[in-house]
Amino acid sequence: MPRINSRRKGNQAERDVIKILRQYFPGPWERKPMGIPGPDIQPPDDFPYAIEVKNHKSLRFKHLYEPTKLLLSFIKQAMDQAKDLKRDALLVIKIEGIWMCCQGFEYRHFAYPSWSVLTDWCDDRTRPQENG
Repeated sequence: MPRINSRRKGNQAERDVIKILRQYFPGPWERKPMGIPGPDIQPPDDFPYAIEVKNHKSLRFKHLYEPTKLLLSFIKQAMDQAKDLKRDALLVIKIEGIWMCCQGFEYRHFAYPSWSVLTDWCDDRTRPQENG
C-alpha cells in the first residue's frame, strides 16, 4: 500500500477549500506559504475569519459531538491562530468525504459547537437577508 504524503494531502485540502470559497466570496484567496506560521489560507482582507484546514482520515461524524483529543487540538490551533490575527476562527475539516466547518466556538466552553457543511455555511453568508 503506498504511503500518503501528508504535506501533499494538506496542500490539496487547502486548494479544495479555496476552490469552494472562491465560488461564494470574491477576492484573492491564497494558500499560506510553507514554513510561515498562522492559518492555512490567506483570505481577502475583508473576510473576517482565520481559516484552518484539516483533512485527517481518523475523523468521523460522531467526533463532532464526542470530540477526540485530535479534534480538540485542531480547534485550539484554529482559535489560537485567529486570536493572533484578531479574527474569528473558522475550522474546516474533511469528515468522511464531506467538508464541514465550525466558527466562533470557545475552546474553554467547548460542548457542542454548531457544525455546518462548508457549502451550506458559505451559502448562508452570501444569501440576501429578508427584511421582516
